[in-house]
Amino acid sequence: MLVLTTHVTLSLPRYPFAARSRTASFAVLRMYLDYSSDATKPASVTMPKGTSFTTSIDNKTYTFKTRDVLTAQDDGNGLYYFSINGNTNVSVFEGTSKTKTFIAGPVSENDSYVIPETRLDLDTIEVRVYDSPTSSSYDVYTNLNVTTSINALSKIFVMKETPNGFYELTFSNGTRLGLSPESGNKIEVIYDVVSGPTANGARTFTPTGNLEGKEINVTTTTISSGGSQKETIESIRKNAPYQYASQNRAVTSGDYSSLILREYGNVITDV
Repeated sequence: MLVLTTHVTLSLPRYPFAARSRTASFAVLRMYLDYSSDATKPASVTMPKGTSFTTSIDNKTYTFKTRDVLTAQDDGNGLYYFSINGNTNVSVFEGTSKTKTFIAGPVSENDSYVIPETRLDLDTIEVRVYDSPTSSSYDVYTNLNVTTSINALSKIFVMKETPNGFYELTFSNGTRLGLSPESGNKIEVIYDVVSGPTANGARTFTPTGNLEGKEINVTTTTISSGGSQKETIESIRKNAPYQYASQNRAVTSGDYSSLILREYGNVITDV
């Protein structure tokens, strides 16, 4: 039984929420480097975000990768277990990273930018806006679905599925949702293309390379799961009215139900 005692109200404009996209399968691993026989040991070791591992299911190879920077320190026996926030059980996610680049048009034209991909995982979307095509610094825009507050200086983007299954990126028109990219800005969209449920059930993972000249030792804590296809039309028909009514609030039991189904509909069907 789930008991909810905290009420949080999020007041957002009435913009449509994207249907649930395909989601990446993930597994939980324990990973370490062995320095036990080395005379000199490092103070710590860092595993970069995006470190990849391969696995095979039904003779098909899939690539999983880390989504965070991980660190490891000597456990006293010369073994360096990688962890995040002190937890050595680390999730790795299936998928291949891709990037799509656009040049912003005039704000007054309220342009939209289409990503010609049906297999992307919306949870992996990152939107960066540069002053120009040659700039190296950028501003990060936030997905409307995970925004808790909006003001005149907010940098928000909205993702919607198009009728042909691609995804459309839009921004503020300059008066709502805060700031918008200016004409001539470079818009960079980074996302993962994922296989969905076919990558579920993987048990053995092999690192694609060494780290600090050492082999990465891997033990699987939890086999891969959670990969799903994009939301069906029937599911959208059932859940969209509740998600629209909740407006991203978490106040009533109905609000909690719609938000939980939106975030975890790939693993549960009812609340």
